[in-house]
Amino acid sequence: MSKEGARGISLNDLLAMRELLRNYVNDLLNLTLSKQTQLSNMKASLRFIQSMASEKPPEEAMIPLDPTATALLRVPVKAESVVVYIGNQYYAEVGPDVAKRIVEEQVKRVEDDIKSIEKEIEKASRELNELEAFINSVVSAARQATAKGKEGSSGE
Repeated sequence: MSKEGARGISLNDLLAMRELLRNYVNDLLNLTLSKQTQLSNMKASLRFIQSMASEKPPEEAMIPLDPTATALLRVPVKAESVVVYIGNQYYAEVGPDVAKRIVEEQVKRVEDDIKSIEKEIEKASRELNELEAFINSVVSAARQATAKGKEGSSGE
C-alpha cells in the first residue's frame, strides 16, 4: 500500500473514542438499573394482584402519594377489579386474573429488555477493553521510540 493510501488516527481521537465508549457503557448500566427498579415494582404489583385472588384478600392498601412514598394513603381494596397500565398512556379496569396476565406480560418484556441491555454491555465492554489495550500499546511504543531517540542523540 502506498503512503498516500495509508490513513492514521491520532491518539487524541482514540482517547475521545474511549471516552465515548465509556459513557455508552455507563449509560447502559444506568438503563439496566432503571429497568431493574421498574421490574421490582412490577413484581410487587403482581404479588398484590395475586393476593387479591387468595381466600382472604386484603381489605385495604397503602398507596404512596409520590414516588418516594413521603406520604401514604390508606384505601379500601375492591377485589373485583384492578386498573392496569396497558400502554400509550392508557389504563384499563379489569378483573384480577386479566390484570395478572397483563402485568406478567409486562414483566416478561422488561426482563427481555434487561437481557438485551446486558448483552450490549458485554459487547461494549469488550470493545472498550480492546480499545484500551490498543491505546496502551500505542503509548508504550511511543515511549520506547522516544527513549531510543534520546539514547541515540545523547550518544553522539
